[in-house]
Amino acid sequence: MDRITDKHLAGMISRLNRITNNPLEYSTRDDAGRFTCNVGHFHIDRAYGGNQLVQTVTDGGGIRNVLGSGHVPKRACYELLAAYIRGIEDNQFGE
Repeated sequence: MDRITDKHLAGMISRLNRITNNPLEYSTRDDAGRFTCNVGHFHIDRAYGGNQLVQTVTDGGGIRNVLGSGHVPKRACYELLAAYIRGIEDNQFGE
């Protein structure tokens, strides 16, 4: 088995944001230089040596734990992401 890296997780996150029509970037900067978090954006939260899928729910940066998995190793996070994406795609395309 190949090692799962941050690059693998980033690719899955990009795919997830695209198929759900959510912003691809975590935040945007306005003309005055202030940052605003993009509501709906999925990303990986890292803590305690683990990773979990989260989604931004407020423009101030509030997040929700999407899968309820807690912080898990990269491989487990990758596999959970793959299953989540497959479920979304199956629902979208009626398979």
